[in-house]
Amino acid sequence: MQRRSPARSSRRRLRGQASVLAVVVLVIAAMFIGLALLGYTMSWLNIQRTRQALTNAISQAMSGLGLYVEQVDNATFYIGVVDLLGGPYTFYVTLLNTSNYAPILNYIAYNATSGLTVYPPVYAPVSYVMILGSTGSYIPLAAFTNVYPKVYKVTVYSTISQLLVINATRPGNYTLIFMIQFDNYYYEFNRLRLSSG
Repeated sequence: MQRRSPARSSRRRLRGQASVLAVVVLVIAAMFIGLALLGYTMSWLNIQRTRQALTNAISQAMSGLGLYVEQVDNATFYIGVVDLLGGPYTFYVTLLNTSNYAPILNYIAYNATSGLTVYPPVYAPVSYVMILGSTGSYIPLAAFTNVYPKVYKVTVYSTISQLLVINATRPGNYTLIFMIQFDNYYYEFNRLRLSSG
């Protein structure tokens, strides 16, 4: 009978132990990867639920309150905006000319005595302050390919309804789009069709 050499048996034993250790390491790594993926998935789901809850709350509040719109003349519309969840929240108001889907050079006016602020802030001792230009933020909307409308940032601090004055300087059909920014995403929560001219 041949006897196995102790060195060969030791090498086989070490290889077996190394294989077991490699399997254990792989199992532990897989567990950590699985836990990381589970944590990421849960975080993503929580963010999605929060976003959906916020969107639903805004939609329900807006539908319950009704968005007040009054056309003053061929180029001016009064739009009611309300702080829904305690604020401050940043709203974006976009006005599109749907006759040709072109951005509109328009201005926003707000009541200087109210809690409504528009960026950039302008202070003047008059009841209404005209804001020319925009924040420089251009939000592309999927509904309008290759259209980057003029966007105005509006932050609402008070809990009472505020009025914006949207003045479109050209006649045509307009779509006024209200968005809110949350977690670096923009959510459209209301859309109004207006006419001018």
